[in-house]
Amino acid sequence: MKKIGIKQIVLLQAIVVIYTVSGIMAKFASAGETLEKVILFFGLDLMFLGIYAICWQQMILIWQPD
Repeated sequence: MKKIGIKQIVLLQAIVVIYTVSGIMAKFASAGETLEKVILFFGLDLMFLGIYAICWQQMILIWQPD
């Protein structure tokens, strides 16, 4: 089993923060008063979810056993 260092733990916590920001953008999109705000925050939500997915896959590759 690979040893998990402080760098991997910090990266994992940063990924969790990205996922949390995505939820905040979804909340703002649902409360948008205008169509422009809804589209803006929904787009930001999708962007953060995409970033989260890519980062999560990279973490899986790092922690994958040899």
